[in-house]
Amino acid sequence: MGGVGKTTLIKNITNKLTRPSPVSDSFSIVIWITVSNKTQETESELTKVQNLIAKRLKLELPEESMETRASKLHARLMMEKTFLIILDDVWDLIDLDLVGIPTPQVHKGGKLI
Repeated sequence: MGGVGKTTLIKNITNKLTRPSPVSDSFSIVIWITVSNKTQETESELTKVQNLIAKRLKLELPEESMETRASKLHARLMMEKTFLIILDDVWDLIDLDLVGIPTPQVHKGGKLI
């Protein structure tokens, strides 16, 4: 569903969350990733998402198997008290386990948009 203002709305929310204020204390880290409307769940696209999240976390992910990278990313995100990950411009399902993103059921302080 393109063109209804989802990205603009989320940009405004992200700006409020990243400026110093009582609201910005809600999350220890906010990660925004534009996935791409052409993305399909291929290993190279999932690796791209992993790399972008790792860069924001200042985590080095060597060229290893997708599962090893996902495990390291998952462990690092679990160390955060709270986090918000925004995946923008997603047109297909993304397997969060393959990427290494803990679901809110696994990490109560983690949120995903």
